[in-house]
Parts: sequence; C-alpha cells; structure tokens
Amino acid sequence: MKNKKYLSGLITDAHLHAGNNLFGLIYQNCLSFLDNNVVEFTRIVIDPCRPMDESDIDFLNNYKIVGEYYYDKNDYLICDFKSNYWKFTGMKSPNNNDYLVFSVFDNRLGKSWSEVYKLEYIIS
Repeated sequence: MKNKKYLSGLITDAHLHAGNNLFGLIYQNCLSFLDNNVVEFTRIVIDPCRPMDESDIDFLNNYKIVGEYYYDKNDYLICDFKSNYWKFTGMKSPNNNDYLVFSVFDNRLGKSWSEVYKLEYIIS
C-alpha cells in the first residue's frame, strides 16, 4: 500500500434553500498511503459549481485527517482515523486490484457506510 494515492468517485454536498437556490460543490475524497503506516484522508474540489460560501472551497481543499493503516488477522486493510472516530475496513477488489472497497464505521455516531476508491498514482 505504501506510496499510493487513491481517489473516491465524485461527491457533492448540495443544498436547496428557500427561493429555490441550489448550492453545492463537487469533490473527491483521497486516501494517501505514506511511510511508517501513515494514511492521510484529504478532499479535492473538482468543480466549485456553486458554493454557498467561497470559504467552503478552501475548507474542503485543506481538509486533512491523519491516521494509521495496517492489516488485521483476516488480512483486511484497516485505516484507523482515531481523531474522527472513523475506521475503514477494506480490501482490494478481487476483479481489479486498482479498486479498494471499504466498509466505514463511525464509532462516535454508531453509523456505517460504504466507499470505494480507485488507484490514482504511485507517490514518488
């Protein structure tokens, strides 16, 4: 995993407000696997289309959570972001090694969801 960067599909956080004003940004989540089992979760704005506030663009582009990654006894890839209470449990797709499939659990909220990431490039 070391020295690889993976991107999620496109995501938006769109809101329809009074007066039928639609606001939103299009972005991607990014997982970067670094030395010493460090994993960084960041976000990249792809299209600011119509932000509610211009500062939202900078907030997303500067978003970063640092965690650790390791393999558990079942050989699943674990990305543990303790500061956010998030734990990603995943594996490479058996059909395409460029894909990482995760079940994400937020321990604080007791909620889970699924995410998939595609290998973007090798970090040099």
